[in-house]
Formats: sequence, C-alpha cells, structure tokens
Amino acid sequence: MRRAELNDDDGVWTVPASRTKNHRAHAVPLSPLAREIIAAAPRIEGDYVFTTKGTGPMSGWSKAKRALDAQMGKIPPWRLHDLRRTCASGMQRLGVRSEIIERALNHISGAYGGVAGIYERDPMTDEVREAFSRWSKHVAGLVAGKPAAVVPIRKQR
Repeated sequence: MRRAELNDDDGVWTVPASRTKNHRAHAVPLSPLAREIIAAAPRIEGDYVFTTKGTGPMSGWSKAKRALDAQMGKIPPWRLHDLRRTCASGMQRLGVRSEIIERALNHISGAYGGVAGIYERDPMTDEVREAFSRWSKHVAGLVAGKPAAVVPIRKQR
C-alpha cells in the first residue's frame, strides 16, 4: 500500500491495475478501523504505508507467519491468503450478497463472468463500503472478546 494510492477525502485505497491479479484497478473503500490503523502507522520516509526498512514494501512474511502460528497455539495449518477467504465467508455469514463480496475482492468471475460482466459495471462502492464496515465491526468484536452488534441482513422466509 502506497500513500499516493490513498484518498483521505473518501477513504478509498485504489490499487493500480499493474498490481492486481486481473489487471484491473481496484478501488477499496476502507472501513473506519482500517483507516485508524493506517493513520497510526509510523510515517517513514518513502511512499509505503507498511514497510520493513522504509525503502520498499513489507518483507519477512514467513517469519511473521511463524510468529503468528506460535501465538495461536495448536491449530490446523493455514496460509496468509486464507484470511481473504475468511473475510469473504465471514461477510457472507453477515448477510452480504455474493456479488458485493465479489466486487470487494475484485473478482471478475462468478456473478460477473460472461455477459453479466460486460453489462454490469457498477463498482457498488457504497455496498462494498458497508460490507467492509460490517466485517470490521465483527473482527473488532472478536479482538475485544465481545461480539459486535452486527445484525445480518437476510430476508425472512
């Protein structure tokens, strides 16, 4: 994440197409908690928000992962990328619609594959912002040891 990619006015982080898997720029509306974490990051010379040495992006992920594993005790093996799936599954459990989750993850398959992807171009920024906000509140509740007051949005049958 680079500071030049952050828009403080609307709280959106725009990941350039050159750094996304599908080569499409991705506008990520950041939750208030994410914005607080970014604001609290020490300002080191250079454009990177999170950096190991100040001259490039974070490195040493394997070492950080081992430290996380040691803190978590005996759990099934997992990878850092699993956090992305956990977020998607968690938002789904909170009642976020699949097409909004796909927009949040910058997917171009699923609901947006084929013809639908050609015609349905709305980035759904407000809905994605709400989805990330709900997930953020949920995670904050888990960290604090008390569930957040997040009510899943589901139609009653």
